[in-house]
Amino acid sequence: MVSTVIRTFYCRKLPYQTGANQNMSSTFAFQKPDMDTVLSAVILGFDSADPLIECSPEASKELLARPEVYCIECGGSGQVDLRNFDHHDTHDLLPPACVQAYSFKGCSNTYLLQLVKYVQWVDEGRRFSKYHCQEGLYLSNVYSGMLLMYESSILEQFYHGVQLFKHVIEKKIDPWKPVPKISEWSPYFHHKNLQRQQLEKYASQINYYQTNSGLTAGYLCANLPGTHALLRRSGCTLSIAAGLSKQNDLLYTTISSNQLSMLKLLPEISRIEKGWGGPCHGNIIASPKKGTCLSERDLVTLVCNFF
Repeated sequence: MVSTVIRTFYCRKLPYQTGANQNMSSTFAFQKPDMDTVLSAVILGFDSADPLIECSPEASKELLARPEVYCIECGGSGQVDLRNFDHHDTHDLLPPACVQAYSFKGCSNTYLLQLVKYVQWVDEGRRFSKYHCQEGLYLSNVYSGMLLMYESSILEQFYHGVQLFKHVIEKKIDPWKPVPKISEWSPYFHHKNLQRQQLEKYASQINYYQTNSGLTAGYLCANLPGTHALLRRSGCTLSIAAGLSKQNDLLYTTISSNQLSMLKLLPEISRIEKGWGGPCHGNIIASPKKGTCLSERDLVTLVCNFF
């Protein structure tokens, strides 16, 4: 299995994984409470009593160097020996933070490995049509609903995300199947269904383009998850999703395709703007965390000329 291979590789590459001082009290630093970040914190042993630091946009060099701080997706890519778990803003093809955390802790839990694999697929934007083929809401949908419910507080999102994952792990809920109806998750279901309805309203705002080879590309700015899926449903082979987060008028932007590798585009766009990166499977590349300085016209011109 893919995750098993990745885990074996990283166990081999991380001989220091069992060298962490288990008696050392820990502080956790993060940028945003997405599934990858929060599952990583759970794997690394986060407790509600542990100090929590929100970093924007990234952890400082001083924070990244502190041995008692777990920095999760807020800088220090490739520095797991310093307890830094990130895979962005680097040319190294690193797996998501939760894969790194699983290897770092020397885990051998079969169920947890499946959950890590699922979150890896979510984080890397892989196709789920093979698995998400039944009616209902899946774990990623429920988690998204939780984020929507507590969108006014990033710390509340983190703490409730931890609770959600701990419940999933305790009950060994299969992440590849629709989640069971759990009463305390009902508000999450409600918020996710509302978000889906809101996202469909953005369909009329899609800007369509044709690439040099005749492919359909689409650009959409929306501060809701699921934008790439909407663009694909609307007939786009190449999708550019902007605006999921915004800092100082810079839009965090991702470019994706289920049929073409975006890794071929990565060197071209990196020559124009540093900080773009993407997972090794190549389905998606992302702007720097702080957002991109490139306009819609710049991105569309680049994509359409390249493809």
